[in-house]
Amino acid sequence: MHLSDRAFLNRLLYIAIACNVLLLAWYLGVDYRAYLHSDSAVKNILAQEMLDTASYFPAQWNYVNGDLWVLFTQTLVLPFLLVLPNGFAAHAAADMAASALVLHATWLLAGLASQSRTARLAAVLVVSAGLSANLAENLYGQAAYGLLYCMGVWLLVCGMRAVQAQGRRRTAWTAAAAAILLFVFWANPQRAAAYYLAPLLAAAVVTLLRRRALPRPADAWLAAALLAGAVAGTLLYVYTRGQVNSAGNVAPIYFATAQGMRQNAARLLEGLFLLLGGLPVPGDRVINGRGIVASIYLVTAAVFLFVLLPWTVSRAWRRQAANLDAALGFALAGLAVSVFFALATTLTSYSSSDGAIRYLVPHLMVLLVIFVGMAVEQRGNVTPLGVAAIVVLALLPARSLATYGPVSAADFRRVHTQQVDRMIAFFHQHGLEYGYAPFWDAGRITVLANHGVRLRQITIKDGLPLPMRHLSSDRWYEPETWRGRTFLLLNTDEQKTFRPDLMAVRAGAPAATLDFEGWRIVVYDHNIAADLPAWDTRYDKPRHFVADDAMPHLAGRVQAGGIVAGAGEAGVLAFGQNLAVAPGRYIATFDIEVAGSGTAFGTADVVSAAGTIEHGALPLGAAGRHRLAVPVHVKRATRDLELRAISNGSGQVTLHGITLQSAR
Repeated sequence: MHLSDRAFLNRLLYIAIACNVLLLAWYLGVDYRAYLHSDSAVKNILAQEMLDTASYFPAQWNYVNGDLWVLFTQTLVLPFLLVLPNGFAAHAAADMAASALVLHATWLLAGLASQSRTARLAAVLVVSAGLSANLAENLYGQAAYGLLYCMGVWLLVCGMRAVQAQGRRRTAWTAAAAAILLFVFWANPQRAAAYYLAPLLAAAVVTLLRRRALPRPADAWLAAALLAGAVAGTLLYVYTRGQVNSAGNVAPIYFATAQGMRQNAARLLEGLFLLLGGLPVPGDRVINGRGIVASIYLVTAAVFLFVLLPWTVSRAWRRQAANLDAALGFALAGLAVSVFFALATTLTSYSSSDGAIRYLVPHLMVLLVIFVGMAVEQRGNVTPLGVAAIVVLALLPARSLATYGPVSAADFRRVHTQQVDRMIAFFHQHGLEYGYAPFWDAGRITVLANHGVRLRQITIKDGLPLPMRHLSSDRWYEPETWRGRTFLLLNTDEQKTFRPDLMAVRAGAPAATLDFEGWRIVVYDHNIAADLPAWDTRYDKPRHFVADDAMPHLAGRVQAGGIVAGAGEAGVLAFGQNLAVAPGRYIATFDIEVAGSGTAFGTADVVSAAGTIEHGALPLGAAGRHRLAVPVHVKRATRDLELRAISNGSGQVTLHGITLQSAR
């Protein structure tokens, strides 16, 4: 291509990128209000909790899945709260900042792969197009996987620049790469090892093999610095988790059955087409304008996945460029790890297709950027695959119109039939500022209300509201956090399971019951957190557990007055309460009766983590009825504390009840 033609093409690409950025701004600042959900709203919620507690790691926040949010989406919200209320405007501003980081990382990655300015602009154009609602949500709306993509790209770029630089520049790039590893390991060492360290090692191995040389001293120093960053991050992770409420551990992952693997594969394949905007709407007609467009993108996605990605890998490998080899090794290793867990294990077994595919997003984006470079910078004779690559490359950016265009009438109806804005006005009209609602309503409405109305997430269990501590703060459910009226916001499902009669026994009659277009709002003239024992994680008031049919047990039979295990019947008479308990000292009092001769009849203990952590225990050592007071020490907040009574079968053991109370 002549230089003047290339310059003209670059100008067109700049214009197209500007159009995409404007569409993206519309999507984040206007459209996304219809799509905002509580998972996405968490960034604002956690940022507010940081301000309210004056702590970057709020001690009572419930981090889940073993994650600590170090440099993450809430970090981007915080600066905007200096000038904006904590609402949708701040959410949109933070998402625009995240989007800028994603596009900047794409520009850096394309440059690392030695691509021309035209190819780099084309890569930014494709990534800025969003490609599908699913990918736009992951990269820009919720933005979580967009930031994970950025971290991976920055790490790769800094690592390769460190290998190639000299003197102080090498030191600076090495320090930057080590710092990135420190932060990602600080957030979650397991995720960091799979998402960043393993792909980085693969990139290094590929580069060395292609160079056909042993590591140089400079490479050894870089490796030592990266290892130091990973170790320092892991130590910070361990220390920080010891200071915060870190009860949310990673759920165990198991190998899937053969049938489960087939289901995982189908879910993953569907997710890939969904991610690329190639999945038609079921039931739509084929022979009309919309059906023809859907068919084009279905074929485009299939060609890209099954033909052009292998073509991309082959062409990139033949280039024999060190940086390109490293990027290719990083992307393929990261995808291999993610695909293995998505296919062979239970990691995604309970996810929908759009949920299962999100793990592949960061490394798939790296491969997409490499594809753009290979399509733009074709050398030699024109081939059918080369032509197909150009056609697909031309079609992908056009997805921005469908991805970022105005939301459909159905989406606007979804927003406005629920009347979120009018609901918020209704709350203000009735002086309602602090309440409790299901998870998918609580965070979303709180952010849309600019935190002028704060809804805390709950679930209804056995007819009563119970805190949902997933990505929430224990502080929200303490009586002293809010003084004054509170309310329950119940949608149709919660109205069916809520028991007003049980609630009246504990909290008294409501001050008012209001209806708002299908929603029920139950208002109390005080904070109901003081009335519900299951909400209290400090157990300032004693909480009693009756030994009856509701008490989980593996041995004994329920009789009037307790659970009885006869002589010769060994086993557990009580377990599985799975209590949320704050760090501190407690007394667990077991009302227990023993009949028989001897001095050892079993044990009363308090454990967590499926019995692997013991917080206190006393033996059942004498006949008669006793109130056995077991001292309990909980060093770290837990969500699965169990009060257990265990008979060894030496005599008859009757459990009448258990009481847990703070020792303060």
